[in-house]
Amino acid sequence: MDLASLLSGIGSLGVGTLLGHWLSGRRSRQDARVDVISAVAEVERARWYSTSVDTIDPVRAAVSELEAAALRGNIPRKPVMLYGALAIASWRISEKDSNHQLWDDWADVVTDARDLVKTLVWQDGPRTNDGQRASDVLYDRARAVTRRSVTAVWSDSSDLRAFEQTYRAGKATSVS
Repeated sequence: MDLASLLSGIGSLGVGTLLGHWLSGRRSRQDARVDVISAVAEVERARWYSTSVDTIDPVRAAVSELEAAALRGNIPRKPVMLYGALAIASWRISEKDSNHQLWDDWADVVTDARDLVKTLVWQDGPRTNDGQRASDVLYDRARAVTRRSVTAVWSDSSDLRAFEQTYRAGKATSVS
């Protein structure tokens, strides 16, 4: 065996190892993205007030699990955080408005935020800028709805205020 054959064999082993690690990492991210879809479904179930579960804790737990799954799945933080804040605010609205008179416009915003997160799960490659722009649009829509009908919910929601402080104050800088 000559030196060229030996170096070629060693090189192919290294490349094979790197390729194997890359493929297994990709598989792990795909599995984590499946967890994001499951976590979104759990948030959707928990975001409605119910007299049988009259505490907001299940919603907060579901949002925390979604955030953890999104982190593992490399989903941009901003759209996930917005959806979580809107879902928690939805629980508060449904708690205060049993007749659901405020829901039409608000439900559209929350559903669109959910759909944005689910869309980001299926995209490969860089997603941060698209997610940030779409989150800004949804945030502005949520603010417009609350100015018209649910201002008290916005001011009572520490989650929405935290989102606002994190992302609106630093809008000039890129945060993902």
